[in-house]
Amino acid sequence: MKDLLLWFGSLLTLTGLFGFTAVSDDLRHPGELIAISAVLLFGIILIAVAIHARRTRVPVPSHPGLWFGAALILLGIVGFGFVADDLSHVLEIYISGAVLLAGLILFAFSWRQRNLPSSR
Repeated sequence: MKDLLLWFGSLLTLTGLFGFTAVSDDLRHPGELIAISAVLLFGIILIAVAIHARRTRVPVPSHPGLWFGAALILLGIVGFGFVADDLSHVLEIYISGAVLLAGLILFAFSWRQRNLPSSR
């Protein structure tokens, strides 16, 4: 799992860096900057989690709710980035907000469930 996180984090980081050089190179559109920054930051976080897990020999949390919640948070931020340039489309803002909120709730709930003592 650690190597998969390191590989996927590296891929997202390279994608984010490529996005800054190719997509948001003029920095005139704040939506592009928000979306690409979210991808880059998520990649850096995955690399940090993988390196921390490798150094401390602590297993990476494998609860699917944590990872699905984190993916929904990333999609929500990217969605806000896509609609930040044209705020006249209210439906896209609501959809991005709902995805982001669902991701935050799922992540927080899964984190809390992970820390509860088991019934065994």
